[in-house]
Amino acid sequence: MNSDFYENVHVLAERLSHTSGTVGYASGVFDLFHQGHLNYLSACKSTVDLLVVGVDSDRLVQLNKGRRRPYEECMARIANVEKTGLADDLFIKAISSDLLIPIIRPHKYFIPSNREVSLPRGRLLSDLSVELIVIRYTDGVSTTAIARDRGLVLPAQYSSNE
Repeated sequence: MNSDFYENVHVLAERLSHTSGTVGYASGVFDLFHQGHLNYLSACKSTVDLLVVGVDSDRLVQLNKGRRRPYEECMARIANVEKTGLADDLFIKAISSDLLIPIIRPHKYFIPSNREVSLPRGRLLSDLSVELIVIRYTDGVSTTAIARDRGLVLPAQYSSNE
């Protein structure tokens, strides 16, 4: 793992430890940025004073979603999230949130309603007194549907959980 990544996350954590107000943490791929992503980030931001967003690295996306993903490079995905003005801090997420949450120490952790929290992550959140907030998924819009419409995926590649 890149030592710069860890150094940057620890610098972020140090800065957050001196922040007053509620800190929230959300992460995701944010590939082919769409209205669902905007709705998600808006809902997250509406409940916190400071929103930290981790954008999954290209390598992490490939490990989790396959070698044909992401459709956009990480820096383009970061730029799309940054353009919303909703993320107070933004970083490239190169490892599991299970390893980041104890470093960042947010007050709230966000997931969309089409995802589930694993038992280990649920215990981690509980042990650290991090509130889990489930944000309603925006029906009718998904990265997979957009990729399909743009001819970026073949039918065998469809995923129902985006």
